[in-house]
Amino acid sequence: MENPIKNVIVADTNGLCLVSAAGESTDDYLLSGLLTAILKLGEEMVESELESLVFKDQQIYYLKRGGCLTIAQVSRELPEAIVFRILSEITDSFLKKYGYLLKNWSGNLDLFSDFGNELKKYLNRPLLDSFMSSFWLQIKAEGVILYNTKKEETIFSSLPEGLESRKNRAVGGMLFTFANKISEDFRGGAVEVIVLRGKNKWIVNAVKGEFSLLCIFNREETHNLELIVEITKDIMESVVEYLII
Repeated sequence: MENPIKNVIVADTNGLCLVSAAGESTDDYLLSGLLTAILKLGEEMVESELESLVFKDQQIYYLKRGGCLTIAQVSRELPEAIVFRILSEITDSFLKKYGYLLKNWSGNLDLFSDFGNELKKYLNRPLLDSFMSSFWLQIKAEGVILYNTKKEETIFSSLPEGLESRKNRAVGGMLFTFANKISEDFRGGAVEVIVLRGKNKWIVNAVKGEFSLLCIFNREETHNLELIVEITKDIMESVVEYLII
């Protein structure tokens, strides 16, 4: 399964490519310059900023902040929230390392070359690892388990130290099987979401077909239960779309 992130570019606000990492053959200087020109045209014609460019199979997103323009070329299936999370990560990291150079930059591109390795990690990470790790950070979950209930195997697992074990990784599937049996006995229909409230944690388990996504949240830090349930369901939908490609 290929990575949905195709190319990542950091440019200045004039469209000059400062550093990039490409998973596909792309002229990064042409792409960043073209995007900058389109952005300026959009500002002049409709007095608003463009957020993305949509093509048949791919989409280009950008984030402008602190004197730089971070651009990502991605598959159209990748959720917008995840793309902007990645763009924000890259921008923050770049500005932390090089922000002080941008105001008085002399034009030496070699100053930014080391950051290319930082960008490449987004191209090298497997699809689900990249997707789920970004999701985990975005919603501040303490742990995430993606489980195939039919094959009885863990697809992805990220748990706090001390909880990582084969037994804990399979708990989402066991929870789903148990809840589905109870719902069936009481004619409640197929189970879609299971919510457990512990003294310290919320445990939200979303189910779609043969896939089970279990997320663990700290109750002190997460007060809006309805929101995290909806987010977990949305992510479950997106994960299933990827897995059936």
